[in-house]
Amino acid sequence: MHLDLKGLLAGAQGKNYELHERHINPQFSKVLRTIGFDHCYTRGVGPYLWDDKGNKYLDMIAGYGVFNLGRNHLSVKQALIDYLNLDYPGLVQMEAPLLSGLLAEELKKRMPNELEIVYFTSSGAEGVETAIKFARCSTKRSTIIHCKKAFHGLSNGALALNGDQSFRKGFDPFLPNCRMIPFNDLNALEHELMKGDVAGFIVEPVQGKGVNLPSHGYLRDAAALCRRQGALFIADEVQSGMGRTGRFLALEHDADVDPDIVILSKSLSGGYVPVGAVLTRRWIYDRVFSSLDRAVVHSSTFGQGGMAMAAGLATLSTMDEFDLIAQAESIGKKLGEGLQAMQSRYELIKDIRWRGCMVGIEFGAPRSLGLRTGWEMVHAMDSNLFPQAITMPLLQDHRVLTQVAGHNIDVIKLLPTLVMNDDDIHWFLNSFEDVMQKMEKFPGPAWDVLSRLGKIAVTNRGRKIAPQGVSPEIMQGQTDTVQTASIPETKADSGGTWVHRLARRAVKPLVNTPVTPNDLTTLRLVTGVAAAVAFAMGDYFWTAWGGLLFVISAFLDRADGELARISGKTSPEGHRYDLISDIVVTVLLFIGIGIGLSNSTLGWWAPLLGIISGASVAAIFWVVTRMEQKSRKGEPAFGSGKGFDADDVLFIVGPIAWLDDLIALLLASSFGAPLFLLFALYHLKQMKPV
Repeated sequence: MHLDLKGLLAGAQGKNYELHERHINPQFSKVLRTIGFDHCYTRGVGPYLWDDKGNKYLDMIAGYGVFNLGRNHLSVKQALIDYLNLDYPGLVQMEAPLLSGLLAEELKKRMPNELEIVYFTSSGAEGVETAIKFARCSTKRSTIIHCKKAFHGLSNGALALNGDQSFRKGFDPFLPNCRMIPFNDLNALEHELMKGDVAGFIVEPVQGKGVNLPSHGYLRDAAALCRRQGALFIADEVQSGMGRTGRFLALEHDADVDPDIVILSKSLSGGYVPVGAVLTRRWIYDRVFSSLDRAVVHSSTFGQGGMAMAAGLATLSTMDEFDLIAQAESIGKKLGEGLQAMQSRYELIKDIRWRGCMVGIEFGAPRSLGLRTGWEMVHAMDSNLFPQAITMPLLQDHRVLTQVAGHNIDVIKLLPTLVMNDDDIHWFLNSFEDVMQKMEKFPGPAWDVLSRLGKIAVTNRGRKIAPQGVSPEIMQGQTDTVQTASIPETKADSGGTWVHRLARRAVKPLVNTPVTPNDLTTLRLVTGVAAAVAFAMGDYFWTAWGGLLFVISAFLDRADGELARISGKTSPEGHRYDLISDIVVTVLLFIGIGIGLSNSTLGWWAPLLGIISGASVAAIFWVVTRMEQKSRKGEPAFGSGKGFDADDVLFIVGPIAWLDDLIALLLASSFGAPLFLLFALYHLKQMKPV
């Protein structure tokens, strides 16, 4: 009895993230839920995806460059069907497979120079590992030079050549003798080569992390420098090759580049089968495989798999038949020029750069105060967050799938298929412009991204975090909460400060509902950020609104804790989320107040009132800090064990600001603000998990 794959998929439809959280990558699943990317796709054809609700999406990621031909191209699919129907013998190992010989022959025809030998791998990272070994063995040298911001894979050797510290953290020590230089800097390369120990220089002709383009002549001159100093020039074309940039290899945009090793992968099989290829010179091969007993000194079990080879041949044939390399250049030109036309209209767009169907959209700090406020707030929260303010509405509002170009850079990278049509290009450009128009309206990017994250967190029921003392097995399958019995009020429940008692009464109706403490924390985060934006405007009207929002935010901060305590809906993750939210709101409030200084209209008497108000608020924070310190030590606040405490003081700060314009006076003065900020930062420093 054969496997009913169609029935299996239908029976488990919609369980993607539940299964991944249990068995594969819980953290990545949570990331996708957090940013609203937790869709369940059930079909893919060409540049399109469909989800389990029947919605159609435009895919501008293409599997990070895997689907140059689009998904499920009929020509490649038919070649694989034919291969399977042949019952052809694959992976015999003790033979010379015919299909790999044919594919190697076709790849060599497409090289810009004489690269006589092809070694097949299962991935791009494996290709990089191969290049490292070939370079070291053939030159009898140990050092490999790579570029800052480079990405060459995440296996052990490839990671040593990674120019992004976020991928390297925790995995050291790395492969020794790997040195990093700036991208596009011939002087730095020559300086390293002159040391005489360099086996090879590996470089992406277009850097994937940021879509960074080399200056004209850089690749040609870098290859010449390497040859002059006896080092190999290694072109990592894993993402940029196979026609994506409007040439078969991206290095062909720079005339007369003469590489020693070229690495291909990703789209080589049309997205069907993992495969890679390393093309090199015969003399390099001869030094690695230098004798009969070294005939398999470097090998890969699945490197010449029959399905991968058949798919590779079909992919090259399809590229030729439909002239997809020229198509890539045409698509990139239309996308790039369309985006460049928007650059003058939207101050958040800093730069547009592209090579064929590798397109980078870089954002930068805007000039206007309102937008700059939002920009600075988002970056204060997380340096990776701003591009998500673009990718999230593109997916949620326009069904266009995009993603950021790397860590800590404000760049979105487009890697569309090479089979897009003009309607698809207009779909993306119109969607992107709509997002930019909304982003540049008040209150700007900070509110947009935070409100979206808040909405997702409140409505998403997929986190499935078990409360303390409750086993995951008894949790409901379709909700992230546990049905809990009504908890009778005890003497302890009726105690606490008046703020706690009020919060407790407010959340009791939520005990047996799907609402979790994290939901209230998210609402607190959203209202706190809104208060910060309002304070940043700097006039009485917005300051009054800021004070009101701050009161609501402070109350929600008490309410989430009370709900967690009386319902049992709590977890270590929830405690961390609550603490992080407290810190984010506090920091953003201070940033908003600081920015609001430049907007004040209170007149010549503002400095004196600013000093008074700054000292008043600083005194409040000093009192709060001292009381919290006593509370952590188990000491009563103000010498008593009940009644008025630090939470009450914090809660009163909002009404003071709202009713008396205390914060408005503070905004008016460059004298009062530093005093306030000094004590505020001191208070923040004292915050620790309880």
